[in-house]
Amino acid sequence: MGLAVRVLPSLPATTKAPRLDTWGLILLSPALAGLFYGVSMIGSRTAYPILQIIIPVIVGILCLILYIVHALTTPRSPLIDIRLLHIRSFSAAILIQLMFGFSLFGSLLVLPLFYQDVRHQTALMAGILLAPQGIGALAARWVVGHNIEEFGIRNWSVIGVVAVALGTLPFSLVGGHAPEWLLATSLIIRGAGLSTVVIAVSVGVYRDVPAHAVASASSMSEIIQQLGGAVGSEVLALILAESLHHISPFQAVRAYEHTLWWSIVFLSAILIPSLWLPRQSPRVSD
Repeated sequence: MGLAVRVLPSLPATTKAPRLDTWGLILLSPALAGLFYGVSMIGSRTAYPILQIIIPVIVGILCLILYIVHALTTPRSPLIDIRLLHIRSFSAAILIQLMFGFSLFGSLLVLPLFYQDVRHQTALMAGILLAPQGIGALAARWVVGHNIEEFGIRNWSVIGVVAVALGTLPFSLVGGHAPEWLLATSLIIRGAGLSTVVIAVSVGVYRDVPAHAVASASSMSEIIQQLGGAVGSEVLALILAESLHHISPFQAVRAYEHTLWWSIVFLSAILIPSLWLPRQSPRVSD
């Protein structure tokens, strides 16, 4: 709050705020709640799956369809303007965020468990051993942030996806027997790739969006990323649980390697929408 008072400019509103889209709020809120709740209960072994999984998901989908119809037909400003998906750079970035959240959050769930179950580390030591990922992310932010316009968001996105895949590969091949320096180096590469994709996609989200639609674009971006993360975490957790169920505790490394291979497969799919991003970013002077 202190930095906000000191640093952010005090500017008057340039446009009048639109009226609250009440119907949009009524439809979109239960849509998201139903989808998130239903997805989160998929792996819970619930005794009443039709009540705790199927019905919430169906209600969520129906409410989402009704919201889409409402957003496309209302003469007022919708709560979230899905017509922004007509913008190619925005729709590509949103799809990448969905798929990236799917792969990112799922693997962030699996890697700490990998260190604890396979390499027999404590929770605290697992967190310390994962720290190189943050170092790589910070280094990439400096490099990519200073060269995003010159090299282009499409190129950076592809490089980031490849880096994350390469950084995950040692865990999926020889993770149980790999030396610590190899895993630490892989985590640095992986962290750098994660940060690169996030920066490139963030630029892609707002690149061609009109100024008056930035708030709507931001909301849609956040929702899509959280939805992808929720689904991805649940899917990889189910793959891991199913793999562990069919092997002995002494062979847990195989289950983790199998799960992380699926993470790489999901990640590789991001290369397709990455090619839809613009080759170059507009310069600040434009």
